[in-house]
Amino acid sequence: MHLVRADLNSPSSEVDQSLADLESVHRRLRAFAEGLPALARESTDVETPTDCDLETVARAAWEVVNTGDLRLSVESTETL
Repeated sequence: MHLVRADLNSPSSEVDQSLADLESVHRRLRAFAEGLPALARESTDVETPTDCDLETVARAAWEVVNTGDLRLSVESTETL
């Protein structure tokens, strides 16, 4: 992104926002990719059930998606 920004003299606010969004997505993808080896090592046991709180999963997923002004409202939860 630094090279793209360096090539632009005075980007419009839309272009600047698009570049900022791309940088944000790139950071999240890099963090996800860096976590994959640990996930692979920890996810080898498919025989033992693991409890999972649905609200926790929903909130974690919500944090990695650009939702703008939307808010997540959880009225109840279940353990799966």
